[in-house]
Amino acid sequence: RYIVIHYTAGAERNTSAEDGASYDARRTDGVSTHYFVDSNSVIQCVNTKNRGNAARTKGNRLGIQYELCGTVQTRAQWLDEASKATLRNAARQVARDCKKYDIPVRRLSAVQTRAAWYDFPDGPKGIVGHVDCTNAYPEDGGDHTDPGSEFPWDVFLAMVREEMEEEVAVTSAEITAIANAVLNAKIGDAVNVNRTVSDVLRDTAKIRGVLVGDP
Repeated sequence: RYIVIHYTAGAERNTSAEDGASYDARRTDGVSTHYFVDSNSVIQCVNTKNRGNAARTKGNRLGIQYELCGTVQTRAQWLDEASKATLRNAARQVARDCKKYDIPVRRLSAVQTRAAWYDFPDGPKGIVGHVDCTNAYPEDGGDHTDPGSEFPWDVFLAMVREEMEEEVAVTSAEITAIANAVLNAKIGDAVNVNRTVSDVLRDTAKIRGVLVGDP
């Protein structure tokens, strides 16, 4: 029903996502997350079809959990070079999950977050902070307030919208490239057609990079 944005309350190193994933693989308290995100990588730890345990009972059941590597910051700090790169990486993957699960790019209030549970399956869908799960479900006993009162929601949601538009544009370009490759291949030469399409797919994959996210 929604994406949940957290911060790790840890470092912002360019290996922080890998460090977080490694730690989660070792911990035995049942805590988990779908993604760790730092300034240069997104590491998936749990398939989105499975539950990540990072936002108490109801937030876990309804949310895809994103841990942004860093801690409580001012708006200006969230928009510095390192943190803004983390926001961009998170936005790119959030856009993919929003499209996959038909989640609108909007922040839900605590009231709407509560309705997502109690009006299920017809409640609101959107993007929330861990704090919204805490405020929406006091009966779950949570106390986390991340990603903090100065998290730049306006900038982040704008990034997600940009990434959704970019994904559509790139996908259309890929389809056109593949179609042209097939049309330009020698008629009747099936091997050449297959090789041409394969080459196009490989080249576009290099341009876009490896997509993170389970099928």
